[in-house]
Amino acid sequence: MVGAGAGGEALSRVRRDGLPAMLAFVAAPFLALLMGVAAHPAGVLDSEEEIRARTALWRPLAAPAAAESGVPVDLLLALVATESSGRAGATSGSGAMGLAQLMPATARLQAVELGMGGIDALDWYDPGTNLRLGASYLAEQLRRFGGDEALALAAYHSGPGVPWRWREEGPGRPGLDLVRERATPRTRAYVERVLARRAWFQANR
Repeated sequence: MVGAGAGGEALSRVRRDGLPAMLAFVAAPFLALLMGVAAHPAGVLDSEEEIRARTALWRPLAAPAAAESGVPVDLLLALVATESSGRAGATSGSGAMGLAQLMPATARLQAVELGMGGIDALDWYDPGTNLRLGASYLAEQLRRFGGDEALALAAYHSGPGVPWRWREEGPGRPGLDLVRERATPRTRAYVERVLARRAWFQANR
């Protein structure tokens, strides 16, 4: 129930700004929520508990994929939780696909690197396939950055060029420090979220 104060404020706004402005004012919070949903690759907003529980179910497929490429399985699971909330059918607005949110060109390149046959017939959304490709791309970034997980994750998220420049400008510095100082807020939040989730997956095997 709307209180008298709120109702009076709304009526005053209608008189001052007109009905269209009032409708825009009322709709703003709902539009913000819808924009947040649209920005999520799976098109939904989940709780942290839901994301962790859903992603943990992929461990039996993630473990061999991680072992094949030599990456920590808990890091791969944390990346999947952050990229797609553990939803195999997730598609981003830019066209990234599946659990590991791979762009088509990246997926094809990693399939070649892994020697996967019949590339044109591959289902990029297949969980086993997508996890193998995502693990391979993550391993590539870890090799590029000498095993520094923070820089590798920043590169996975937004490409290796900028993180490589950070490394050249701050040689010997921990990657997480460079990310916190130089990354965009979005990339910084992404890296910190993956690392925090990795700790959870390690503790809850």
